[in-house]
Amino acid sequence: MTGDDEDPQEITAEAQQRLETSTAAEAAAKQALEQAESTVDGLTRRLEGAQEQLRRAQSAADLPARLAAQENVLRLEGALSVFREPEEPALDETEAKAIKVLGAAAALLEKDSKTAAEALFKEVNEETAELATLFGVPSLKSVSIDRGARLKIFPLGSKQEWFSDQTAGARLRLRIAVAIALLRVGRANGVSTHPGLLLIDSPKSEEMQSADAHKLFKELATVAAESDLQVVITTADFDLARAALPADSIRQAEPGASLW
Repeated sequence: MTGDDEDPQEITAEAQQRLETSTAAEAAAKQALEQAESTVDGLTRRLEGAQEQLRRAQSAADLPARLAAQENVLRLEGALSVFREPEEPALDETEAKAIKVLGAAAALLEKDSKTAAEALFKEVNEETAELATLFGVPSLKSVSIDRGARLKIFPLGSKQEWFSDQTAGARLRLRIAVAIALLRVGRANGVSTHPGLLLIDSPKSEEMQSADAHKLFKELATVAAESDLQVVITTADFDLARAALPADSIRQAEPGASLW
């Protein structure tokens, strides 16, 4: 190391002293690290030994319980081996014949039920599609109702849709079409179980045009007369009610007054 100092030897000696001190400190640190690592290795081995001793102690502690359980199992197996396998009870011939007859009858009834249901659903589907088209459901090709009360819609030139996919107005038209179709088909086949009361609140509020509402009112009046059904419809369109319904079936509030 050279410089402009008047006494460069003192600076060199001082730097050399610092270097020696740092080297000694590094050597001491390395020695301490080695001692610490050796201590850690010793402690780790002692820990592993202790864990192994603990496992052996646990196994030894569980041995009597395992032996007792095994002895109990062997004793029970020996006791069971004394008994013979139970024999199947003799089947009564009359009972066996009755079971076969009932099974055949059940299969026949199930087949007849499915056949009748297919025919009834076909009629209901056709009547529903015709009425829904009459009530203004656009571009309707056909509908299909299954036993789970799910309604599939088949529009013209489009893929199948579900009832829930339709607009509010279309859903209202379809509901009423299904109700009328069920009543008509049920009455025609003698299987109607409708309670006899149908309530419809303001059908025109669901974007129904007056012409479609007129057809709907007329069909409801017709099915009510056919099936002895009581239909209650509320509407604010007095002209529509008077044009589509019999005069003796209309209850109209006086101007400014309540109906009831």
